[in-house]
Amino acid sequence: GYRLADNQSAVALQWLTWEEEQRGVRIQHAGREREVKIDGMKVDGFDGDRVYEFQGCYYHGCPKCFPYKRGEPLKEDPSDTLELRYERTKSKMEKLSATPYDVVEMWQCNFNNLKAERNLEYLESHPMLNNLPLNP
Repeated sequence: GYRLADNQSAVALQWLTWEEEQRGVRIQHAGREREVKIDGMKVDGFDGDRVYEFQGCYYHGCPKCFPYKRGEPLKEDPSDTLELRYERTKSKMEKLSATPYDVVEMWQCNFNNLKAERNLEYLESHPMLNNLPLNP
C-alpha cells in the first residue's frame, strides 16, 4: 500500500475525516492511498467533485498566526520566508480555483478553533489515525 506514502499531517487527516463525515463522501488522501494530482499539483484530498486543501499555518505562512517578520529568512531554509510560503499557497489556490472542481480550503488555526467549538476531540483517536507517526 500507499498508506502515508505522502507526507500529510495528522491534523490534516483529522480535517479530511471530518469533511468526509459532514459531506457523506469518500475522500482520496494520503491516509488511505496516494494524494491526487490536479493539473500537476498534489492536493490533500479529492472526492471526484471537490479538491480539499489543508494549510498548516507555519508551512503555508498564515498571516493571521504569523503577522511579524514575514520577510525574514527561515532558520530551516534561509532561502524561504513566511511571505514567500504564503504567496506560493495563494498562487496554488488560484490555479486550483481555475479547475472545474470546487475547492475547499481549511487553515490549521481555523480547524483548531472548530475542533474546540464543536467538541471534535474524537477525531484525534479516529481508527484511521491510530497508526500515524506523532507530530514532532
